[in-house]
Amino acid sequence: MHHPVQYETMAKIKQAELLREAAERRAARDARANTSRPTARWLVIALAIGALAIGLVLLTGMI
Repeated sequence: MHHPVQYETMAKIKQAELLREAAERRAARDARANTSRPTARWLVIALAIGALAIGLVLLTGMI
């Protein structure tokens, strides 16, 4: 039979493990969320700039 202090110590160790695992999951989730991938808005902006550049080239007759 375990002593009550042992149960308390085991409970604290288990709680610390659970907190560490939760922190690791949060860190992994935050790392995935903070990746620098282009968003749809930036894709639209890039396409608009490209279209303007092509329009200016065609307008000025540089082709």
